[in-house]
Amino acid sequence: MKPIYLGLVTALATFNSVAKPADWTPGFGGDISLMAAYTNTNSQFSDDNATTPNLDSHGKDQSSTIVAPLGTLSYTLDNTKQQFFFGTDRSDVALGRFHAELGYRQKMDNGSTLSVSYIQVFWISKLQARIS
Repeated sequence: MKPIYLGLVTALATFNSVAKPADWTPGFGGDISLMAAYTNTNSQFSDDNATTPNLDSHGKDQSSTIVAPLGTLSYTLDNTKQQFFFGTDRSDVALGRFHAELGYRQKMDNGSTLSVSYIQVFWISKLQARIS
């Protein structure tokens, strides 16, 4: 596909989005999504240290699959200025940082938000090893 056509398709497929403030209604809230990934490699390099008799042959076919739930659960207090949360942030997942957060947020009078959280890194590499 020529770059001009790719640019045209991209321009037609995109749309404007308007940021809205986070919904801090009292009570429980959250979101959930499902992450699925599949990898497949056909390489001469492997962990078994075996000698390859023919360099023209294909390597061992290796594939792995992972499926994991992602999301957040939050509880906002009745004053709508304090919130407790647990889960994975979408912006971190988009950047490839898979971790769970447990924390507290508070809206300040000047419009900013103070967040304090404990971050636990996921064991995705261990999970992938068990699945494959």
